[in-house]
Amino acid sequence: MNPAYIQDQQQLREGECVRCGRCCRLVFRCPFLGGTEENPTCLIYERGRPFQCAAFPIDPRDLADVDFQCGYHFAAPGEAPITPTPPLAGSKPNNFPYPVFPA
Repeated sequence: MNPAYIQDQQQLREGECVRCGRCCRLVFRCPFLGGTEENPTCLIYERGRPFQCAAFPIDPRDLADVDFQCGYHFAAPGEAPITPTPPLAGSKPNNFPYPVFPA
């Protein structure tokens, strides 16, 4: 995916992760998803999440994948977001083969 597109979309993203776990089950069940079906929890949320977790949702199409049941939503293009989301930048060393971002 184009990093510039992700950054542009992130400027339109509003809200916050409510840790519902829906995105953790899209393609496969994430090995870091704990808890129960009714009360899921990310086992590494506080220690740093993989890039794809921190980046989700990238655009409204991603929200459709979770039936729009997400703590995030998107401002219309050209509209300033009400609550700016910090950019996806920086990473910290860990055991993952890809960058992770703090919660």
